[in-house]
Amino acid sequence: MFFSILSALIYLLAFVRYIYATFKSGTRPNRATWFIWLVLGFVLLVSSYATGARETLPLLIVNQLGFVAIFFISLRSGEGGWTNFDKFCLIGAAMALLCWFFSGSAIYALLIGILIDLFGALPTFKKAYLDPKHEDTITWILFLLGNSVNLLAIPSWTLELSIYPVYMVSVCVVTLLMILFSPNSRLNKNSR
Repeated sequence: MFFSILSALIYLLAFVRYIYATFKSGTRPNRATWFIWLVLGFVLLVSSYATGARETLPLLIVNQLGFVAIFFISLRSGEGGWTNFDKFCLIGAAMALLCWFFSGSAIYALLIGILIDLFGALPTFKKAYLDPKHEDTITWILFLLGNSVNLLAIPSWTLELSIYPVYMVSVCVVTLLMILFSPNSRLNKNSR
């Protein structure tokens, strides 16, 4: 339980940093991403609980609280006017949600939930690559650290218990890669 609590505290710090960066440093959360994550976060929290993933729940609870906060902040300080790409991701998420509803299985729900979550991440991946100055690198490093520590809280490496935490690490890695290796990245501009 130590690693689970530690990862939740790191995540809390990451959300505080993201909120600070939104108001002070020009970070602009993508509304479509945070809306999908807000809705889905609750469902994944419940399905993770149903599959027996008790040890990693503190992170998911903090995650859900952060999703709520960032989504409401994105309404004022975020970006996205529901572009065609955002609408595609929302439709994909809705279709996956319907599949989940009809599956009736906690593990299927979790797997479909990850697919929905991925549709939610796509607008942020795109934004991080095309406009990295409006994503906060430190926040994403903290999210990666929190998710990595959460892997240590997994008591048994079964599909049910490990797939979502591993997926969360992957999302953070991809977002950071998009930020760091974007042609518009501050790192690329400084190396020229």
